[in-house]
Amino acid sequence: MTIRLADYLLARDTAVASQVASKYTDVAGDPHMRTRLERLTALMLEYFLPELRGADLGPIVDNVFRNQECAAYEASVELGEDYPDLLDQLIQVEPAGRLASSLGKRALYCAFHLDSYRLLIAYLRIQCERPVGLLVTPDVIAAQRDQINAIGASALPGAPERTDVRLFDAESFEGLGDALRFLGKGGLLVIYIDGNSGFGGMAARHKSMARIPFLGGQIMARLGVAQLASRLAMPIVPLYVENLDNGCRRLHCLPELAPPAQGSRAAQIETTRQLYAILEQRIRRQPASWEGWLYVNRFVEQLPPAAGQGGADGAHTGPSIAPQQRAPWAAGEPLVFAHRAYTLLPYPGATVLMCKRRLSYQLVSKAAVAVLERAFHGPVDAAALAAPQAIAELVRLGALVPRSSAMAT
Repeated sequence: MTIRLADYLLARDTAVASQVASKYTDVAGDPHMRTRLERLTALMLEYFLPELRGADLGPIVDNVFRNQECAAYEASVELGEDYPDLLDQLIQVEPAGRLASSLGKRALYCAFHLDSYRLLIAYLRIQCERPVGLLVTPDVIAAQRDQINAIGASALPGAPERTDVRLFDAESFEGLGDALRFLGKGGLLVIYIDGNSGFGGMAARHKSMARIPFLGGQIMARLGVAQLASRLAMPIVPLYVENLDNGCRRLHCLPELAPPAQGSRAAQIETTRQLYAILEQRIRRQPASWEGWLYVNRFVEQLPPAAGQGGADGAHTGPSIAPQQRAPWAAGEPLVFAHRAYTLLPYPGATVLMCKRRLSYQLVSKAAVAVLERAFHGPVDAAALAAPQAIAELVRLGALVPRSSAMAT
């Protein structure tokens, strides 16, 4: 081997640190993207992990971004013929015998967006004699096809059937049909269940979706993995990658789950719950390991879409913030932002005021945003701001409270 593990780890960590510092600073003309993602990630951490409320979430949020960038780097680096040897040193498989045994069986492989999850594809491509496929959304196929196929490709033998990862459209009948035929011919299909998209999208009433408990709340989860396993009478093998303190990775292969009873929606929901319970256990041990914090808001029915993606008139749809029980306010007393109860989420062209406790929200005016941004950093004098209507509305909602109020702490 010509590339030493220590050299690879140093190059990876240096590149990742540089990328994290610059990523999301201005995406698609939106200079607030990084701020929005940081606030939304912190909000989701507080909602799903109530024990973190009041804690300093900055380090966790920073590590979510770092892990995401690290996963992308490990998928894109080109190491040629040295790659298999490097993977042998970089990845520890636990337990090794279980994974080796499962690769020879007819099964579905359920993975999670944990830590360096993309390395799973590299490992399977190199270790497995069968072609590997992924069931993903059209946007992933369009944006990441080349990146996915680059993972470890240069280290593979020249057999054409092994040089490409087969990508199947999870949002079309044709894509699902192709995936079924791929499995029928002996292919190995991997599904990242917590991407949570697929046929039917995120429509709460679609038969492919079900409400399940997750961490400190509930989510609308896609049943696709369980439905496929039920239809094909195939067991499910859960897999996930763990980042170790020494810079290496551990690939966990968990005991397989039996396929749900055919035609039983209740059994499919229970299997999906068990799979998300695996994810939950890992998140509770290491919250920053889950990339899903950046998009789990899509799984919660009450959270807002991005600006302009609501009703036919472009307005947001969903529950608005109800007036809160508010402390008496004497005119002239300084006001502060009730940061424990609310957060501001800037979107392109609009700002959303989000109630953390109820996961309700509403758009706020530019005048109200200006007041809240001032109050976000310290007490404000209402008279000096010359925005009486905005202040009155924010006090009514409980987003601005007297500095002396217990709600302000």
